[in-house]
Amino acid sequence: MVRGAIASDVDAILALAESTAEAPRWTEAQYRTMMMGEHSVLLVAIEEEALAGFSAASVIMGEAELESIAVDVQARRKGIGQALVAETMAWVARREGVLLRLEVRASNGAARGFYQSLGFDEMGVRKRYYSDPAEDAILMQRSVAK
Repeated sequence: MVRGAIASDVDAILALAESTAEAPRWTEAQYRTMMMGEHSVLLVAIEEEALAGFSAASVIMGEAELESIAVDVQARRKGIGQALVAETMAWVARREGVLLRLEVRASNGAARGFYQSLGFDEMGVRKRYYSDPAEDAILMQRSVAK
Protein backbone atom coordinates (compact mmCIF):
# COMPACT_ATOMS: atom_id res chain seq x y z
CA MET A 1 0.00 0.00 0.00
CA VAL A 2 1.33 3.46 -0.91
CA ARG A 3 0.12 6.51 1.00
CA GLY A 4 1.24 9.97 1.98
CA ALA A 5 3.76 10.02 4.80
CA ILE A 6 2.68 11.06 8.28
CA ALA A 7 4.79 12.40 11.12
CA SER A 8 5.20 8.98 12.74
CA ASP A 9 6.83 7.65 9.53
CA VAL A 10 9.81 10.00 9.65
CA ASP A 11 12.04 7.89 11.93
CA ALA A 12 11.57 4.83 9.69
CA ILE A 13 12.21 6.95 6.58
CA LEU A 14 15.45 8.26 8.11
CA ALA A 15 16.53 4.71 9.01
CA LEU A 16 15.80 3.40 5.51
CA ALA A 17 17.61 6.32 3.89
CA GLU A 18 20.62 5.71 6.13
CA SER A 19 20.73 2.03 5.19
CA THR A 20 20.39 2.72 1.46
CA ALA A 21 23.68 3.77 -0.13
CA GLU A 22 21.96 5.55 -3.02
CA ALA A 23 19.56 7.62 -0.89
CA PRO A 24 20.45 11.23 -0.09
CA ARG A 25 21.36 12.05 3.50
CA TRP A 26 18.57 14.50 4.24
CA THR A 27 17.79 15.77 7.71
CA GLU A 28 14.59 15.06 9.59
CA ALA A 29 13.53 18.66 8.92
CA GLN A 30 14.00 18.19 5.16
CA TYR A 31 11.75 15.11 5.13
CA ARG A 32 9.13 16.92 7.22
CA THR A 33 9.26 19.86 4.80
CA MET A 34 8.69 17.50 1.84
CA MET A 35 5.75 15.97 3.70
CA MET A 36 4.11 19.31 4.44
CA GLY A 37 4.93 21.27 1.29
CA GLU A 38 2.30 22.54 -1.11
CA HIS A 39 4.48 21.64 -4.08
CA SER A 40 6.07 18.50 -2.68
CA VAL A 41 5.08 15.04 -1.57
CA LEU A 42 6.61 12.33 0.60
CA LEU A 43 5.07 8.93 -0.05
CA VAL A 44 5.59 5.68 1.84
CA ALA A 45 5.03 2.08 0.89
CA ILE A 46 3.83 -0.12 3.73
CA GLU A 47 4.17 -3.90 3.59
CA GLU A 48 3.23 -6.16 6.48
CA GLU A 49 2.74 -3.09 8.70
CA ALA A 50 6.33 -1.90 8.15
CA LEU A 51 7.87 0.79 5.96
CA ALA A 52 9.12 -0.93 2.82
CA GLY A 53 10.02 2.17 0.81
CA PHE A 54 9.51 5.86 0.26
CA SER A 55 9.69 8.48 -2.45
CA ALA A 56 9.97 12.26 -2.41
CA ALA A 57 9.02 14.54 -5.28
CA SER A 58 8.24 18.15 -6.04
CA VAL A 59 6.48 19.94 -8.88
CA ILE A 60 6.84 23.50 -10.13
CA MET A 61 5.21 24.96 -13.23
CA GLY A 62 4.31 21.59 -14.74
CA GLU A 63 7.71 19.97 -14.26
CA ALA A 64 8.29 17.52 -11.45
CA GLU A 65 11.39 15.97 -9.98
CA LEU A 66 11.63 12.60 -8.31
CA GLU A 67 14.10 13.71 -5.69
CA SER A 68 14.54 10.47 -3.80
CA ILE A 69 13.28 6.91 -3.82
CA ALA A 70 14.39 4.02 -1.64
CA VAL A 71 13.12 0.48 -1.14
CA ASP A 72 14.25 -1.72 1.72
CA VAL A 73 16.63 -4.40 0.47
CA GLN A 74 14.33 -7.14 1.85
CA ALA A 75 11.37 -5.72 -0.10
CA ARG A 76 12.99 -5.28 -3.50
CA ARG A 77 11.67 -6.94 -6.66
CA LYS A 78 8.11 -6.96 -5.30
CA GLY A 79 6.77 -3.99 -7.28
CA ILE A 80 7.20 -1.48 -4.47
CA GLY A 81 9.43 0.88 -6.44
CA GLN A 82 7.04 0.70 -9.38
CA ALA A 83 4.09 1.47 -7.09
CA LEU A 84 5.92 4.45 -5.58
CA VAL A 85 6.74 5.86 -9.03
CA ALA A 86 3.16 5.28 -10.25
CA GLU A 87 1.69 7.10 -7.24
CA THR A 88 4.25 9.89 -7.66
CA MET A 89 3.15 10.29 -11.29
CA ALA A 90 -0.50 10.35 -10.24
CA TRP A 91 0.31 13.06 -7.69
CA VAL A 92 2.15 15.06 -10.37
CA ALA A 93 -0.80 14.69 -12.78
CA ARG A 94 -3.20 16.01 -10.13
CA ARG A 95 -1.04 19.13 -9.98
CA GLU A 96 -1.18 19.50 -13.77
CA GLY A 97 2.40 18.34 -14.17
CA VAL A 98 3.42 16.95 -17.52
CA LEU A 99 7.01 15.75 -17.00
CA LEU A 100 8.73 13.77 -14.26
CA ARG A 101 12.51 14.10 -14.13
CA LEU A 102 15.24 12.51 -12.05
CA GLU A 103 18.98 12.06 -11.73
CA VAL A 104 20.64 8.69 -11.18
CA ARG A 105 24.28 7.74 -10.66
CA ALA A 106 25.90 6.71 -13.93
CA SER A 107 27.16 3.51 -12.26
CA ASN A 108 23.72 2.49 -10.97
CA GLY A 109 22.78 0.22 -13.85
CA ALA A 110 19.99 -1.49 -11.92
CA ALA A 111 18.22 1.82 -11.23
CA ARG A 112 18.74 3.04 -14.78
CA GLY A 113 17.23 -0.18 -16.12
CA PHE A 114 14.33 0.11 -13.67
CA TYR A 115 13.54 3.66 -14.78
CA GLN A 116 13.84 2.72 -18.46
CA SER A 117 11.38 -0.13 -17.87
CA LEU A 118 8.93 2.49 -16.58
CA GLY A 119 9.26 4.62 -19.72
CA PHE A 120 11.96 7.07 -18.64
CA ASP A 121 14.41 8.21 -21.32
CA GLU A 122 17.97 9.37 -20.77
CA MET A 123 18.19 13.08 -21.58
CA GLY A 124 21.73 14.09 -20.65
CA VAL A 125 24.54 14.03 -18.13
CA ARG A 126 25.51 16.26 -15.21
CA LYS A 127 29.26 15.90 -14.86
CA ARG A 128 30.53 15.15 -11.35
CA TYR A 129 27.06 15.81 -9.90
CA TYR A 130 27.49 13.33 -7.05
CA SER A 131 30.18 13.36 -4.40
CA ASP A 132 31.53 10.65 -2.13
CA PRO A 133 32.45 9.27 -4.60
CA ALA A 134 32.45 11.87 -7.35
CA GLU A 135 30.34 10.63 -10.23
CA ASP A 136 28.24 11.81 -13.13
CA ALA A 137 24.46 11.88 -12.94
CA ILE A 138 22.35 10.59 -15.81
CA LEU A 139 19.32 12.82 -16.36
CA MET A 140 16.13 10.95 -17.17
CA GLN A 141 12.54 12.03 -17.79
CA ARG A 142 9.17 10.79 -18.94
CA SER A 143 5.83 12.23 -19.72
CA VAL A 144 3.34 11.79 -16.91
CA ALA A 145 0.65 11.01 -19.51
CA LYS A 146 2.57 8.04 -21.01
